[in-house]
Amino acid sequence: MPTIVVKFGGSILRCMEDFERVIQVVKNYNQPLVVVVSAFNGVSQYLVESLEKARFDDQIAQKVYDHLYQLKRELLESLIPDETLRDNVLDSVQAILSELHKYLHGISLTGDASPALEDHVLSFGERLSAVFLKGIFLYAGLDSKVIFPESLGLVTDGEYGNASVDFAKSTLKVKAALTDESIYIIPGSYGISPQGKTTILGQSGSDYFAASLARCIDAKS
Repeated sequence: MPTIVVKFGGSILRCMEDFERVIQVVKNYNQPLVVVVSAFNGVSQYLVESLEKARFDDQIAQKVYDHLYQLKRELLESLIPDETLRDNVLDSVQAILSELHKYLHGISLTGDASPALEDHVLSFGERLSAVFLKGIFLYAGLDSKVIFPESLGLVTDGEYGNASVDFAKSTLKVKAALTDESIYIIPGSYGISPQGKTTILGQSGSDYFAASLARCIDAKS
């Protein structure tokens, strides 16, 4: 099991040089890690604004899909010359964006969204970052795997928009999920309610998420 949790925030996830530094940081540890990743710089706010626009604009789902796909594609072209690997990463990106499109389109049809649906939509920035990061890690020779909080077993108190981690329900599940000597990439900022719903951890959620994981696995740092 990794004993170090490393968190990369959105402010340093912007351009090719940023991701090259992230790769070098991970290589310098030279050991299994838990890497917690935020959404790319500006993406979380973009999703907040898109949620509101989706209530009145039936074109917003496709606009969001196109914008985020283009953002990821341009960066991947500069970071991964291997066309086959790049296409595999883009396939993963498209799968996540297709799911996001479905939810935003649903909001445009009803003109409304429940707190549970809003939290779920806002989690997509971190989900995209995780699959993106796995791709550039693989190209850099860093064997890694993505694990989402719903598979990790990070359970919250179920409060939408500002959830807290329930350590009594989470600790054993998280430890059991992170047993391999591997580099785990985990999208930060959200956990799962006792009913299985996505719950955002609130402002600076990825910092809190990383610290919570460190507690669950008794990390040394």
